[in-house]
Amino acid sequence: MIKYAVQRLLQAIPVLFGISLISFGLIRVTPGDPAEIMLRSDGIQPSPEAVAAIRAQLGLDEPLFMRNRAFACQVMGHLRRWQSLYLSFADGCCFFRWNLF
Repeated sequence: MIKYAVQRLLQAIPVLFGISLISFGLIRVTPGDPAEIMLRSDGIQPSPEAVAAIRAQLGLDEPLFMRNRAFACQVMGHLRRWQSLYLSFADGCCFFRWNLF
C-alpha cells in the first residue's frame, strides 16, 4: 500500500509541472502588453520610458524561464500560506492567521 502511494505521488510531479506550464502559458498569451494596459488604465499615455520601467518592475523584461520560475515560487508561497491556515484549524486554534495574500 505504501509503495502504491509513493508511486502515485511520484507520478503526480510531472502532471503538476505540466499544469504549471500550461497555466503560465495561458496567462502569458493574453493580447496586449501588460505594461501598456496598466498605464492606460491609470489614464497615462504610455511613453517608451514608462513602459520599460513598468516592464522592469513586473519582471517582464526577464527571460521566459526566469518568469516561469518566479510564477512557480509565487504559487508555492500561496500554497504555504493556505497550509498554515489549515494547520491552525488542525491544531485547534480558534483564530485565523490572516496572512493569505
